[in-house]
Amino acid sequence: MNRVLDKRLKELATLLTNMRRLHERLHETVRGKLEAIRRADTEAIHRAGREEGQLAESIKDQEGLRRLLMDKVGGELGVPAAKARKLTIGELAACVTEPARSQLTVLGADIRKLASEIARVNRINALVSHEMLKHFRNVYETMTQGATPRNVYGCTGRPQRGAPVALIDTTG
Repeated sequence: MNRVLDKRLKELATLLTNMRRLHERLHETVRGKLEAIRRADTEAIHRAGREEGQLAESIKDQEGLRRLLMDKVGGELGVPAAKARKLTIGELAACVTEPARSQLTVLGADIRKLASEIARVNRINALVSHEMLKHFRNVYETMTQGATPRNVYGCTGRPQRGAPVALIDTTG
């Protein structure tokens, strides 16, 4: 390999290492969000949501840098830019020699594994959130269905139709 390609591959390895760290933090954040949901800690849920958004934005930015760097690496390997941007890390690793091949393979596998785990925890978070919303809707419907008249005993001791159950909403 030539010196320029070696330099680009080292830059790519550094970038992928940063991306792995961001994915690790995102994984911790979505797991923390699930724990906050289990505890019904709304403040922690909101904090985790904000952090999750920031980390996702950082990963998106890093992915843009990775694509630009892949253009440059592709140029050194004689791969057209459009194709180079779409190369997976595994495909790129197959085109280079050691030690870059092993380093890229490990980093790519780590990021892929983390992304898969993040997706799994996010599916759980979505399912739990959906079920909680469904439960709250049912509770609210039950509370507000008191509009049917009911039979009560009047002041004379005889049964009579009573007023529907009133729902008092107090806030503040």
